[in-house]
Amino acid sequence: MNVLTVPVDDHHYDLARELLSTRPVYRRSHRGEAANEVGCLGEAVVYSTLADTYRLEVEPVFDTTHDLELADGSTVEVKTKDRTVAPRPDYDCSVPDYVADHQHADFYVFVSLQRDKGADEGLERFHTAHLVGVGSPHMLARKGRLMEAGTTDTNGTTFWTSCRNIAIGDLVPFDPAQFVEALFAEV
Repeated sequence: MNVLTVPVDDHHYDLARELLSTRPVYRRSHRGEAANEVGCLGEAVVYSTLADTYRLEVEPVFDTTHDLELADGSTVEVKTKDRTVAPRPDYDCSVPDYVADHQHADFYVFVSLQRDKGADEGLERFHTAHLVGVGSPHMLARKGRLMEAGTTDTNGTTFWTSCRNIAIGDLVPFDPAQFVEALFAEV
């Protein structure tokens, strides 16, 4: 499993706080403000990794339709999970079905934020971000599994809404030099 592990630092927390200050708690959000914290921190880590680490031209959009735009015009949506353990290849990544009506990104970048058990509040509870892989809507339709509301996935999560799940091991590794080409080859 090719996972890029990034220590979460003050730069990520600051950017996430900036994003949080502009983002309402969405009507369909099951976890409320905690969901916004997880999502904004995942977005901050992916943006920073692409722009600062890989020196890619990436436009921060952070809209409900997608989060980032790459120089080639492709769009990226970041999906983040809150975990107390490091991810494994058989763990699932999820895209809720209710976002299908307004999110039309070319790629999903999946992130697992790791925190210590019992650390339940504040952005600083997350110490590590695992960029576990990249998928396209086409890949999710082909390799993903529909998880109906009320069912439990490989992570032990019981869904409050229907989702499309895909195993981390089925994703394209997070390597910006290769994932755009790899995912477009799938379509």
